[in-house]
Amino acid sequence: MIYKEASEWCEKRGLVMVPVATDSQESYPGHMGQAQLTFRALKPGDPDIQRATVEKPDHVQRIQLR
Repeated sequence: MIYKEASEWCEKRGLVMVPVATDSQESYPGHMGQAQLTFRALKPGDPDIQRATVEKPDHVQRIQLR
């Protein structure tokens, strides 16, 4: 779903969505799961489109309130 939303956002602006990083947290009782996508919006024909690699972010900080 997040890939589709990001892609549609870019398409409306005449750009191409290129994923950079993803992170997710699975749901558990009482909490919904989460997903985060970091992407670049590039002009069609940009050479960086071919170099797309999706990685985990270098640093993820999660804060849980109880």
